[in-house]
Amino acid sequence: MTKADESEVETNTPETLQDVSKKDTPRIYEQSEVDVSAFTSLTGTKLVEFYTKLFKYPLIDSNGEQIPVNGKGQVDLIIDDKGNVIDVVIVKGIQPEIDKEFIRVLKQLPPFRPAQVKGKNVYSKLRAPITVVFK
Repeated sequence: MTKADESEVETNTPETLQDVSKKDTPRIYEQSEVDVSAFTSLTGTKLVEFYTKLFKYPLIDSNGEQIPVNGKGQVDLIIDDKGNVIDVVIVKGIQPEIDKEFIRVLKQLPPFRPAQVKGKNVYSKLRAPITVVFK
């Protein structure tokens, strides 16, 4: 195809990805803006069991030994109107590889009960702590 031919081809491609996100992404409510907050059925020991089962400690040295890191951080879970975790954003990280592992694991959380505004399910952001204690 010549350059002249390319200019005649019509596409449905938006000019920028930002144009798509403005049109297709529903509003994400902060917890302070919702009438009923999103929450998971995994609490206490069930939540600890979930993490323990799925979390694979990523820091291994050349001898196959784990590199000890302890720390606390925070994540924002983006939860859709059906209760699914659709994104995980590190707010305060611990260590890049550990942060990636938290993102991987948290995206596998079972569905939440979604947040509600005026009785309607909405997208919401839920801030949660993350902690690594090396034993």
